[in-house]
Amino acid sequence: MTIIKNDLWEGIQMLIRIYDFNNYKDYIQTLVSKQPKSGHGFYRKMALKLNVSTTLMSQVFNGDKPLSLELAMKVAEYIGLLEKESEYFITLVEYDRAGSQSLKQMFFKKIKRAQKEQSQLGKRIDHDIEINDMTKSIFYSNWLYTGLRNLIAIPEFAHLEKISERLQITPQKLKEIVGFLVQHGFCDLQNGHIKIGPQKTFISKDSPWAQQHHQNWRIKAIEKMPMNFQQNIFYTGPMSMSHDVAEQVRNDILKLIESVYEKVGPSTSETVRCFNLDWFEY
Repeated sequence: MTIIKNDLWEGIQMLIRIYDFNNYKDYIQTLVSKQPKSGHGFYRKMALKLNVSTTLMSQVFNGDKPLSLELAMKVAEYIGLLEKESEYFITLVEYDRAGSQSLKQMFFKKIKRAQKEQSQLGKRIDHDIEINDMTKSIFYSNWLYTGLRNLIAIPEFAHLEKISERLQITPQKLKEIVGFLVQHGFCDLQNGHIKIGPQKTFISKDSPWAQQHHQNWRIKAIEKMPMNFQQNIFYTGPMSMSHDVAEQVRNDILKLIESVYEKVGPSTSETVRCFNLDWFEY
């Protein structure tokens, strides 16, 4: 998965898997073609950022000039590749630069191994039933993981630039979260769009991550209170009552929660809300 990023945070429209490519120039050209205005001016911006000439960029990606390993690393950083993706990108460059058939064959085998590893990872995700403790510790560490996953269920947020605008998060943080969600099956990539994946998770009240999950969303509710949007509800009502009434109210709240989920479950995804006994749009 790759997210193009630059100073203006333009053109995050498609998710392109680098492991689908055996040629780094084809990969970059595909990324550029998915940018606004078909990538017009992209090479110039990248050249300025990497402190090289635009002519060099054009000779490399639109011509026969090979990319140096040093510049390849800078390109990988510029387009926001993760560590494993950067390693794969460098391998593609090494394969292209190799001067002998035996050396090319060695790098080609390395490329195929990396592609096979990624394919096997995807198959493992499809068959996962329960996520492990390490994955849970990350998933529940920040409200953005559960919040972003729910937002993706709304069709208009299948594009990353829409998610970035809505949640007001940096490109690098967005890439980190989306990469994690895709890797662990919470989200899926289909024809360049991001969608809800097959993986599900649930934490009981006794889970060590339950408190963190609750705190994350309580803090988010506090952040939203000053905005005073009409559709939001924040209710705080300290009160005294009998033990019997206290138990009745508790049961009423539990029935309300059950009623909410009975309605929400089968409904179509059109908006996102959080229910803490606060009710707010995020």
